[in-house]
Amino acid sequence: ISMAPMHSKGKLELTGIKLRTLWSYLQDQLNFEVTDGKLAISGNYDFDATGKKTDFCVQNGRVNVHDLTVNNREDGDEAINLPSLTFSGADIDYQKRQMKIARIQSDSSKIRCILEKDGSFNLQKMFKPKTTVILAGTQTRKPSKSGEWKINIGQIEIADYEIRMKDQSTKPAAHLDLSPINQKLDNVQIGTPGTAHIEMKAGLNQTGTITVSGKISPAPLSAGLDMQISNMAIPPFQPYIKRYTKLKIKDG
Repeated sequence: ISMAPMHSKGKLELTGIKLRTLWSYLQDQLNFEVTDGKLAISGNYDFDATGKKTDFCVQNGRVNVHDLTVNNREDGDEAINLPSLTFSGADIDYQKRQMKIARIQSDSSKIRCILEKDGSFNLQKMFKPKTTVILAGTQTRKPSKSGEWKINIGQIEIADYEIRMKDQSTKPAAHLDLSPINQKLDNVQIGTPGTAHIEMKAGLNQTGTITVSGKISPAPLSAGLDMQISNMAIPPFQPYIKRYTKLKIKDG
């Protein structure tokens, strides 16, 4: 470390950070509650303020989240249970606004969500920050395109995920269960044009199976996918059938 001029280079490692403690500082602005979870961060860094512009770089960064539990503050129900989430091989260049992540991996997570009567998901409301007061006379400045970050993720892999959704837009409410979900996304580009490859297989309502493979581009959103659905039981979809017909499906 050098104080004059300001420069520091080395390795940083933080372990055992309690996520509930971090949440407690921001809880007034959040619609969710973090009840458990730990965070660990490590990586090589280079901080340089000797030039006209401050530069900060990270090489081979790693972020681990363990045993994260998130509750919806509106009803107190558990929304997310995430035993493990890892970001590995992260390189960050603040000056160039570039980030590369070799791999994001997560296992055995459970997500509970509700599709409200107005068609919105409760998770959207949950993670939307509360409105803050803006002082009179201040103006928000839109970020310039030159300042947008470009992010490349080599692979995103999730295994043994479970998503349970309650659809309150139907009468009676429909229940959809996707588990286990196993998915791989390769070559994900954010902020630059690119096409990612997706492979996904998921169980549906303990009976059926959904398999998806192909390519997807986030901006503009487009996809070319092969999809197969097999052995899907029809009765759980009765609330949707009832909306448009007088049929009652007993089996199939």
